[in-house]
Amino acid sequence: MLVNNKKILNIFLEISNQVEKYLVLNKNSKLNIYYKKDSFNNKESFTNLDKNIEKICITNIKKEFKNVQIISEENYNQNTLYEDKSYFVIDPIDGTTELIKGSDNWSLSIAYVDKGKPVVAMLYFPYKHIKIHALHNKGIQINQKIVYNKNTKKPIKVGISPRQIRCKNILEHLNKHNLQTMQVPTFTTKILYLILGKIDAAVYFPQKDKSARLWDYAASVLLLEEMGYKITSLDGKNLKFDGQNIEHTKGWLASKKNGHKKLLNKLQLEIK
Repeated sequence: MLVNNKKILNIFLEISNQVEKYLVLNKNSKLNIYYKKDSFNNKESFTNLDKNIEKICITNIKKEFKNVQIISEENYNQNTLYEDKSYFVIDPIDGTTELIKGSDNWSLSIAYVDKGKPVVAMLYFPYKHIKIHALHNKGIQINQKIVYNKNTKKPIKVGISPRQIRCKNILEHLNKHNLQTMQVPTFTTKILYLILGKIDAAVYFPQKDKSARLWDYAASVLLLEEMGYKITSLDGKNLKFDGQNIEHTKGWLASKKNGHKKLLNKLQLEIK
């Protein structure tokens, strides 16, 4: 299907405006917490905010693109065949646990994938007042300002989840290679810190019954590419956008393209 990427971006920006208004109007409303089972049968929390933000996203997309498939975390059905190569991907809240704790380390992640590649993407951190978006081959903008990658020769600082840094073998592995670490929760917060230059790389090691899912990484892949970064699985392969391989269990590394392979070799570690 031939679509105008700028038109899609404008829809994404309108979605962020509507989400902002919704949050202001409902700032004193109770946050209702529910639970569901993920694909590994683990208990996973979600809230009424997840559902309402997702509804805002889908409603706006469907106004203009009634026949384009949407893969969204809260509406995802593993029994559905997602065969289209062009589709929208929505994670209404990446970081629901952080939201419940009262942290601002959560975001709306939304992307449009065309022919197996993300071509329009946006991360919106409402409580940080940060909006990052990109069009394929058009660069990246933060709060409507173009941002460029800055090359530095400082020691490599790697962002890693607080839960993973508590694993002794992971910490020993990072220390062995003299890599500085910063604890950064949630997938998209790591991407934000990369783009802002607070860290030089972000890593997630494979762990049993844990994964990154399509809606976690879809928008981030394009944003990183437009900044001159690269994200791959820890086995060096690209993350998949075929619409069917939703779960990614091989871990991942995001860093500057120059030096990515070298850092990847250092960080390849099998977590038992």
